[in-house]
Amino acid sequence: MENTYIISDNSDWIQKITKQLELPNNQVLFYQEWREDFLFDDWVSINIKPDISYLIIPIELGSNRFNSFEGLRLAMHIRFMKSHVRYLPIIFISNREEWQIRQMLRDNLDKNHLDYLIGTKGTDFLKPNISEIKAVLENIKPLNEEEYKAQFYDHIHLLPLEEDGGKHSLANIWGALRLNEVLNLNAINDKNLTNRTKELYFKYLRAFHEESKGSFEYLQSLQCIGKRILLIDDEADKGWNDVLKAIFKGADFQFIDFNNKTFKYKKESIKKVKDENWDLILLDLRLNPSEEDTSNKLIKTENYSGAKILKKIKRHNAGIQVIMLTASNKAWNMKKLLDLGADGYYIKESPEFNFSAEFTHESYDNFGKECNTCFERHYLRKIFEMDKVIQKRLDLENGILSNATLNRGAVNLIKVYLKQAFNAIYKYSQTQKEYALYSFLEYYKIAELLGKELIDDNTTKFFIKKKSGNIDFIIKTPLLSKVEPVKEASSTGKSFLKGYKEKDYTPIKDDDEGFYKKPTSSLRFSGLMLLRFGFEEVSVETFMSLNNLRNTVVAHSADNSASEIKVENVISLLEILEKVFQKL
Repeated sequence: MENTYIISDNSDWIQKITKQLELPNNQVLFYQEWREDFLFDDWVSINIKPDISYLIIPIELGSNRFNSFEGLRLAMHIRFMKSHVRYLPIIFISNREEWQIRQMLRDNLDKNHLDYLIGTKGTDFLKPNISEIKAVLENIKPLNEEEYKAQFYDHIHLLPLEEDGGKHSLANIWGALRLNEVLNLNAINDKNLTNRTKELYFKYLRAFHEESKGSFEYLQSLQCIGKRILLIDDEADKGWNDVLKAIFKGADFQFIDFNNKTFKYKKESIKKVKDENWDLILLDLRLNPSEEDTSNKLIKTENYSGAKILKKIKRHNAGIQVIMLTASNKAWNMKKLLDLGADGYYIKESPEFNFSAEFTHESYDNFGKECNTCFERHYLRKIFEMDKVIQKRLDLENGILSNATLNRGAVNLIKVYLKQAFNAIYKYSQTQKEYALYSFLEYYKIAELLGKELIDDNTTKFFIKKKSGNIDFIIKTPLLSKVEPVKEASSTGKSFLKGYKEKDYTPIKDDDEGFYKKPTSSLRFSGLMLLRFGFEEVSVETFMSLNNLRNTVVAHSADNSASEIKVENVISLLEILEKVFQKL
């Protein structure tokens, strides 16, 4: 009986068998009554050593032996250990018949299906008969790796415990712990979380997972110092808050933890997004797992709770940067989220998919790049807010039944320009810089349209239309402008048009009289800024510098790479347009 061990609860019948088998005390492993899985796992880790050759486990252990199957539960923990003790040959002994045990477990709705273990390769089921036990010990063999998969693992099936959050909760814990481990973050110290990984269902899922080979030398660095980041996750307390806070070190990192059952924080989340300025929102796709984490119904991506919040956020401000967190690895879900306005996504690893450590690293690296891109696009929030100011005024114009400043055709055209301008700047990146130009040109069309719509002429003059009374702009005969050009010498010695100021001005021979007889778009808009909207001269100079840049880029962009429209140029033009519409 060398290296043969028995598990005992010191009951009379087990002591009798131990004595008959002549097992010494150091080959008796004493069972204590436990309720939680992690205590079983800890006991196995301490007591089941590699030098054990055979293990005898009474199925009925503990004080309540008439309804006890703790021996099977203990054996299942042994089979799911990561070390070679998982292959250990096990002899089950019981005073019951095998069919009685199976029936009792089914009557108890056993989700671990412990009875599936009986009869698998490397086990035997016996009555407490010494001669039979000795005979089996002579012949029973340990499992090898191939037999473990084909003749044990493929024959069992465990289900999650719904009262503990089920698959959704375990997937969240797994994903957070996995990222914490592979990136060597040391961010999770909560024993309640690490103990969940010792549950039978969790161990069952990860039985064939590749172990991490250690941390990686290179990680995508996140430029997040001083950034404000909000996590919206139904189970942020399952490790994700700790892991992400460690990743976004130096940021103002906050989270909203949804209540699974009542979903009562939905309005609070949307309000927090709207009321505060965030550089990045991390939004979980499934925030209501009791309704959404089901296998018996198909839910469209856009109908998930997280997707609904995403749509509300983007309606409020499409420039707010949102990265979706999801345990789904389905490509169509990812595409749909991007179609709904998500600025990226991160796949939370699930123990149901055997992701390698390299996958974890690559996935994190992509996540880091997406986060840095979102931080770079901070300007989109401001651009969208300015667009909203203009949209609000346009909606007011459309609501005026008579005597509106702009006709409905002009209003609708401006709305088209606004949409196209924002869509273009949304696509801007360091590799697609041309989209800043496309956006700028769409916004400039609004300035041109206002110059045409708000300035009219008759036989004697051009005038600026205003409800309280028209404003003279350019008198045709004799030619007189109500705005004077501000010129400045350039580095070449020639003068250039820097801007305009409000002052009567008679064009001189060096001027192009056609410039005043048929005012250009830049002259028209400058006149509006000064005479109708009350802008300072410095603002007109800003507009004219943007106009000159536009002309240079459009005419010579292929020959002069330095002459490019930048995001700040788009914002400068839009700031002028916003003020114009506030004064319309």
